[in-house]
Amino acid sequence: MKNLELKSGALALAILLAAGACNREQPAPDPDPAAAPQAAVEDGAPTLDDPGAEQHRNLVRAGAGLYVAPEFCGIQYDDAERARMREQQKQATVERGQMSAAQFDAAFDAGIEEARQAFANASPDELSQSCDAIRAMHAARPQG
Repeated sequence: MKNLELKSGALALAILLAAGACNREQPAPDPDPAAAPQAAVEDGAPTLDDPGAEQHRNLVRAGAGLYVAPEFCGIQYDDAERARMREQQKQATVERGQMSAAQFDAAFDAGIEEARQAFANASPDELSQSCDAIRAMHAARPQG
């Protein structure tokens, strides 16, 4: 149940932040596939060309958003709890072969910066909606 709540919260955060980002002017991506960055194959982990790779990176970025949220939403998470959450997501991602540890770290660190920018640039309504969803998830988690 706890994992379902975390995944639901991560999804809600990702949707809210993505919706906010989509409403802002963004440069169009380069349609030339040859110009797209290529990831090196590392430890048998998927490359950027794998169909599910972008989905996995988005899930990692959503986790990074939850990692950053307390800074903007006034939720009390200590550094050890945040580090534990990151490590659990990393371990699960690597164990499932979705990406290597190095790929996870790169995606998560990039996601932290993206999330900080998204929170900082969010309208008051967007920030309120995101923080309300995260607070509800935080309140619903089992205490132990």
